[in-house]
Amino acid sequence: MSTSLGESAGYPVNAKPPDEVLKKLSFLPGAQHGDPDIPLTVDWLRQNVWPLVDSFEIPEDKVICGMQAIVFHLVLKSKDGDQTFKLIGKRVVPKELPSKASEKLWIDFLDSVRREVRFYSQIGPVDIFPKVFYSAGYLAPADKIMDSYYLLLMEDVSDFYEQSSSIDKTKANHLMEALAKFHALNWNKIDKSAERGSFWVLERRAPLLEVENAQSTWDTILDRFPEFKTVRENVDKLAHDLASKAKVLDDFIADNLITQIHGDCKGWNLFFKKDSGSSSSDLIATSEVLFIDMQWTGIGHPLQDVAYALTTTLEADLLESMSDFVDVYIEKLLKLGINLDKDSFKAQYDKVWLDYVRVILTGLWKRFSPESIEKYKTVVGPSMIARSIDHAKFIIGHAHDLLYDKKVI
Repeated sequence: MSTSLGESAGYPVNAKPPDEVLKKLSFLPGAQHGDPDIPLTVDWLRQNVWPLVDSFEIPEDKVICGMQAIVFHLVLKSKDGDQTFKLIGKRVVPKELPSKASEKLWIDFLDSVRREVRFYSQIGPVDIFPKVFYSAGYLAPADKIMDSYYLLLMEDVSDFYEQSSSIDKTKANHLMEALAKFHALNWNKIDKSAERGSFWVLERRAPLLEVENAQSTWDTILDRFPEFKTVRENVDKLAHDLASKAKVLDDFIADNLITQIHGDCKGWNLFFKKDSGSSSSDLIATSEVLFIDMQWTGIGHPLQDVAYALTTTLEADLLESMSDFVDVYIEKLLKLGINLDKDSFKAQYDKVWLDYVRVILTGLWKRFSPESIEKYKTVVGPSMIARSIDHAKFIIGHAHDLLYDKKVI
């Protein structure tokens, strides 16, 4: 799930939750603050989830106590036990989670959870999301922020879908089609005064002083990776020069808010169908790609999701073909009836991409090192920009070309 001001980093698995926390997994938080918790019963599940349920269990060996949530499985069984329906629960109760460095981090994090819960409570049945059966919670006042709580219950699609840190051409095409479908839902229907999506909005990251410290951060990165200096000539000031354009780039996004975006569209927040021929009479989601983790959703430029998804998730040998996937996305929008000029719209991609890269060079790579690459080799959560030298070199080279040679800004 999402960290406070960065890409989602998966679920770091801690020790088994205390018994008193495990017992609470079979309760729904009270509808309003101060109400008693509501027992999760067969009758409730029968009315709200699956009419055939006769019993259910929460396997303790599948409970994940993460940094951002407690994630658990619910297995619903029919009377004969020959049919099952599976759910995933995401429980966010600050007092049950590892501590954070400051109250401000708790406030920012819980606000992002509020955003996700609100999204699921408002979205209708759309096949690009797992079905959500329960989405509720309470954001306490700032002075009592630890009394907040949230709970999501959604269908478990893991038998038919899989996650992947990198994707091939077929999966990338499916992802572009799914993003077009999502963006088309609210194309030119948004309230432009609403909250912006994505974790890299300039104002949102301002407290981190990334723009101000761009050069020192970049110097440290180049010290760790001296080979980056050979990607292009004169990369020594790349981050500084890109950071100097931060407001121009952010203003460009702000002037082109078109639809609702995901805001954190990377491999860990996507499910890809394992086999296009597989199906389940009980499974509600049907799309080739499903989106999860909507904590950074909001209004934005649709190409933000496209740039982020392709940069963080494409296989390394496909990065040079990024433009082809942008074409796939635009063609799908046109087929969905979205009225736009293909050439002028695509021309906006480079600025949107540089806006994201500004955050990579000045913020997301602060802890990027040869040691972290080795550490993340077999971990699903971190995106390819945190685990691949080839991706890093492409980002540096392409940013250099756009900034200095093509002068897109």
